[in-house]
Amino acid sequence: MNKAELSKILLDQIPEGHHVVAAVMTTYTIELDFLELDVVPLLLPGQIAFSANEQVKHFQVGEALREYDLKLEVFCDETMFNAGERRSPQLDYLCHPVNLGNKAFHPKVIWLLCRPDDTEVEDSSARLLMAVGSNNLTQAGWWENLEIQHWETLQPGTQTAEFLAQVRNDLSYLNRLRGQTDNSSTWIPEHRDALGEILNFVTELETVTGAQDSSVWYCGFAPENPRSVPDFLRDHLPREEAETLEIVSPFFAEDQDNQLEQSLCSFREAHLMLPVEGDEKHHQALCYGDYLYNIRKRDNVHWCQWVEGQPTLTPDNTLRTLHAKLFHFQYPTESWLFVGSVNFTYKALHDNAEAAFLLKGPRMAPLLQPFQEELPDVVEDELEHAPGADPREFAAAPSVSVKVSFDWQTGAGRLLLQRDETLVAQPLRLRLRDDAENLIQQFDDVTEDEISIQPEDSGPLSKHLKNSGFLTCCIDPDSINSDPEGWRQDVLVQQLNQSFKPRQRPVLTVQEILAIYAGLPEQKRQNLLQQAQTKLILQQYGSSEYAESDNDKNPYREFFCEYAQIFESFTALQRNLDRYNAEGKGHQIDYYLTAPGVDSLPSLIKAASRSTEADFENDSSEIGAVQETTTPALAGVSAYLILLSARQLLRQYEQHPGVSSMMKDVQHELTRIKTNGRIRIEEQAINGRQDNNRAERFFQWFETMFDMPVQAGSTEEVSPS
Repeated sequence: MNKAELSKILLDQIPEGHHVVAAVMTTYTIELDFLELDVVPLLLPGQIAFSANEQVKHFQVGEALREYDLKLEVFCDETMFNAGERRSPQLDYLCHPVNLGNKAFHPKVIWLLCRPDDTEVEDSSARLLMAVGSNNLTQAGWWENLEIQHWETLQPGTQTAEFLAQVRNDLSYLNRLRGQTDNSSTWIPEHRDALGEILNFVTELETVTGAQDSSVWYCGFAPENPRSVPDFLRDHLPREEAETLEIVSPFFAEDQDNQLEQSLCSFREAHLMLPVEGDEKHHQALCYGDYLYNIRKRDNVHWCQWVEGQPTLTPDNTLRTLHAKLFHFQYPTESWLFVGSVNFTYKALHDNAEAAFLLKGPRMAPLLQPFQEELPDVVEDELEHAPGADPREFAAAPSVSVKVSFDWQTGAGRLLLQRDETLVAQPLRLRLRDDAENLIQQFDDVTEDEISIQPEDSGPLSKHLKNSGFLTCCIDPDSINSDPEGWRQDVLVQQLNQSFKPRQRPVLTVQEILAIYAGLPEQKRQNLLQQAQTKLILQQYGSSEYAESDNDKNPYREFFCEYAQIFESFTALQRNLDRYNAEGKGHQIDYYLTAPGVDSLPSLIKAASRSTEADFENDSSEIGAVQETTTPALAGVSAYLILLSARQLLRQYEQHPGVSSMMKDVQHELTRIKTNGRIRIEEQAINGRQDNNRAERFFQWFETMFDMPVQAGSTEEVSPS
């Protein structure tokens, strides 16, 4: 298996002339670094050459994610998430840990909504790609293990009503799991609501007459489907007896006397893949000894290995870890494959949240063959518990569940409480604490299911989230009579609009920002950001020098800031803002007008306002930002023209949140630049007396003319006198 085979398969699924606009993924375990550095780039349009340095790449991917407006949401099992590396998302997407009590949240599903690149093409060409498999969102799951995955394309008229209903039920269930109900306010901004956009697409598909017959069925995980996996299979498989049932699973039921295969279908023989580890010559079985030998005593059930030719070895000739889950029902003329996340355990077949495709096709050759030699020894002491089967990991469903979100743009927070029937009417005292048990915020006599934290009250929460994305929710003992120790829950806070979060960012020069506005190609823009972030990292590690190679040198630093170039850049920025407004992308307008982004208008204004190199070196506008630069201060005239252009643009958005304070900052800088000597106006004597007001009159005249609308054909000349 090629290292990046699943990555390549995903890329191959995206139709030519289309791009991904929304993605939803479910997984049992997750590695956020792998998701952000190796999966998200696959979903972005084009083939951007990102840096090999992980810190630089993180910054680049985050900028591309914002620029391309990709919506992404990920759902994972809360127990496994908390057991892994304790870190929060570094990019602007939503990650939802799911707690199902003593059941595992185990489906491995990908939904990718793709729309045409050409906005004039009818939206009916949009399609939803859907993958179901065994692979987690981890490096091992995508690049190393032996996994299985199947893709389907959902578009008008191609799926049965049953198939679409199952998909819609799952998406609606995820919507409830993330705390979005008909009775709650919408806490997820539209530009981050990947699940909502995909759910709407599927709902619209259901209104179109679909296929009457199909060779693909979907077994979903929503509780609206009360059937177990065996029930689902019995409802869809042929009534006749299967010749052979082949089962590939890394886990088996811990009941050594189980006969779970009997619940799936009637068959003549069952072949069970025996997971092994080791190298090509020395194997050890990953199975409990009692179960291994109980199967040997059965007449029509056999332990098996892959038929010759299956890709089981890694490049260093060790056995690839088996993680695929596959049930092959072989009939005289047909083969039915059940492919997905379902292990061969009681919990997977009856209790856990699982997902799989059932596929019908021509009869396939066997995948497994019975062992001809002695079975390998077992290694029981190294066996992992199957998902949902470890009593130490899964407790009963909590009586209260709290979800917390915080919007960095508005400064507002939100808590959503989901409680069982015993606590519905009971007032609760809720405390938010940090890892050291310090109190962040307290709420007394809580009877509502939703708590809003206004911006003026969110200071402690905001301060905490600058350093950690986690907090602990505690309910005092006297609030829960049934539990003398009270209740606690570790919560991953959903941080929205992270472009507005105070953090250390690289500082671009005026020339670089204007070049981006003027339409810098994306790859060159990424190269520019890569250089800036690399410098920042070097400075963090104590290096004040950055040696550029010839390939690194950026011609846009020589961007000559005369008015023609400034006008061109601001005109291009205005066109983009108009386009965002027409497309309903207010969040992009928010970013360029008021966010502290590397290429936003506030950053340009700040760069243009610097009068000396010391201003560059001590730019403390962001957390921890102390950066050196060899870039000289901008010429006073150029800085003045940029500030005038910024003021002119901002006036069109005076009612926009945050713009009024921006206008005050710009006006302050204009006043400063006109009085600090950065622009010199020749003084002339009038009737032998010095004219001390000439500079003031000139600036007044120039700004009047600058702001005057241009009328075609006008030749009137106006003098500053």
